[in-house]
Amino acid sequence: MIIYLLEFIVEVLKYSLGYFIGFSQTVIRRWVYLVGGVIYFILMLILEINHNTAIILMVFLVVVLTLFCMEGKGHNKLMQVLILCFIIVCLDEFILALVKHIHIIVMKTDFVSVTSYLINSSLSCIIILVIALIKKKYINYTINNILWVKNGMNFLVIIMGISMLFTIAGLVYAGTKIDNDEFALLATNISMIAYFSTGMLGIISIIINNLNEQLKRQAEIEHNLITMQKRYYEALLEKEADTKGYRHDLNGHLTYLYDNASEGNLEEVKKYIVSMQGEYEIINSKAYYTGNKILDTFINYYVPMLDNDTSFIFNVRCKCDLEISDIDMCIIFSNLMQNALENISKNNMHEKYLKINIQQGNSYIKIQIVNTTLRTTIVKRKGYTSKIDKKNHGLGLENVKKAIKRNNGKFMTECNTGEFIATVILKCQS
Repeated sequence: MIIYLLEFIVEVLKYSLGYFIGFSQTVIRRWVYLVGGVIYFILMLILEINHNTAIILMVFLVVVLTLFCMEGKGHNKLMQVLILCFIIVCLDEFILALVKHIHIIVMKTDFVSVTSYLINSSLSCIIILVIALIKKKYINYTINNILWVKNGMNFLVIIMGISMLFTIAGLVYAGTKIDNDEFALLATNISMIAYFSTGMLGIISIIINNLNEQLKRQAEIEHNLITMQKRYYEALLEKEADTKGYRHDLNGHLTYLYDNASEGNLEEVKKYIVSMQGEYEIINSKAYYTGNKILDTFINYYVPMLDNDTSFIFNVRCKCDLEISDIDMCIIFSNLMQNALENISKNNMHEKYLKINIQQGNSYIKIQIVNTTLRTTIVKRKGYTSKIDKKNHGLGLENVKKAIKRNNGKFMTECNTGEFIATVILKCQS
């Protein structure tokens, strides 16, 4: 009975430590394990079963108890405990095969003992404990560590895939060498299923990797959008503060104008009004309004980046929300605005400007971004870029086209003398 209890304790340690390693959480309601241990002890006293059956019952009981000790929702806990059970069973079987192999080489006999499962399970528990201690003390999930782990996992998946293929090939080879038709048929069937499963595992790995890359790009876009929105709100607050100050001083301005007008100083009145208008225009230029919050975010983020010698011309008529996600909006207008600013900064023309024209129809909105440029033609070769970093650039307009196409819009570019014009047509929400 002592062996049964020790096996139960070791099994509980394996699952609780495995839960910490795999899911970065600790088990709760530890008293459940204590109650389960008592129940298991009583069952062993009542039932007359062999040791192997007792081990199966014990593992099943520990898995169920671990499920009750986990945090989170039911379906998540079920998935986690099944994954944990799969990993621990694989580790136990690996340790069992390794111990048997070593015992046969050293002792020339098979390793069969009442305590064999306890010994193998204890070795598995020690390995899991060491991994848990390493994780707790040394592993911090910083960006660099995550990238290192990701690259390491990709390498391990490749190694495991190759190992599985060699194992299957070995099974097929054994089927040809053993003079037993039933074994040969069994080996063929198992290898067929294994090859199919390995191929599916490879396909799933590719799909997961692609999904991870898409999620990474979406996270970067959302981060950029949040940064832009923060800049926009800061500009609004600054404009609001300046507007309050302007209104506060307005009474003094009017008094000064009234006094000068009463004395007939009309030239002084004109100069003062011009200076007031200039101050008002400066305040008004700190934030631009289109009537669409997302467009406001992009325009107010990029326009302040223009050089002082570049004019900004803003012609807007827009009061509708667009039938497009924020992420696609970010892809479209981030790339177009970046291209416009880069084109302007590269040219040394006497007159440099950026124009944004927005016109709203019954069901569509037309957005036109015009910038000065030295280019005279549009290069339509896919992925073309004039930048030095060829790898990371040149796909901006391609991404813009894809995002617009996804939303049933239209995209046109033209290059006139000294001007590059990008036109986007998107559907308004009905």
